[in-house]
Amino acid sequence: MILRGAAPLALLAAIALAGCETTEQKSAQIAKRLGNQRADAQQTKIAAANKAVSILRSAIVRGTGGSAAVLELENTSAATQRDIPIVITAYDASGKAVYTNNTVGPSSPAGELSLLAGHATAWWVDPNVLSSAGEPVRLVAQIGAGSSGAAALPLQSTNLASGSNFVGAFIGGTATNGSGSALSDVTVYAVALAGGRIVAAGQSLIPSLAAHGSTSFQVTVIGSPKGASSAATLAPAHLG
Repeated sequence: MILRGAAPLALLAAIALAGCETTEQKSAQIAKRLGNQRADAQQTKIAAANKAVSILRSAIVRGTGGSAAVLELENTSAATQRDIPIVITAYDASGKAVYTNNTVGPSSPAGELSLLAGHATAWWVDPNVLSSAGEPVRLVAQIGAGSSGAAALPLQSTNLASGSNFVGAFIGGTATNGSGSALSDVTVYAVALAGGRIVAAGQSLIPSLAAHGSTSFQVTVIGSPKGASSAATLAPAHLG
């Protein structure tokens, strides 16, 4: 459950946080933060633990661009779930909590995974683990109950490859919508793995994906994906 309240300065805050990214990346970040709704503050709360979704892996990835929190989730049930609440807390080496996404404010992450098919796994990434109190080294996550009765969607990420440009390291690929419905606000969670260890991660947004259509994507990541294998999860927020 996500609680929302008015935040008139959310647009300015989102623009400021976009940094020195390209125009396309700035637009994606702003769209992700504001969604298709008005510029609202957000807070995620776990009303009930999700008995069907388990955490296979969790990690904090650090790099020159900051820190990212990464979860690999598994839906052990046959039912597809939507809008799964996720609350994370990062701790420093002394055990002090230095970051949580359960924070009211226009810069708060969405705090959810919008779609997870039955008997499937998915990646989830918060690329904005910001802390001035200490370096985050340990991650604790809570997964809430999602909405039931959702239908699985034939979404694929293919042609995954890593590289770098003037913005930084990235993971790119092709997103394909095999369904007969147009999709919007498709979040791309991308990770790189080396020897089973998560070495890079990031999040980006595809504003729209046509029915039976494909589009290329590029996710700027924290960490170094060089020489590692890449994986990505596509999670649409809305049917077009």
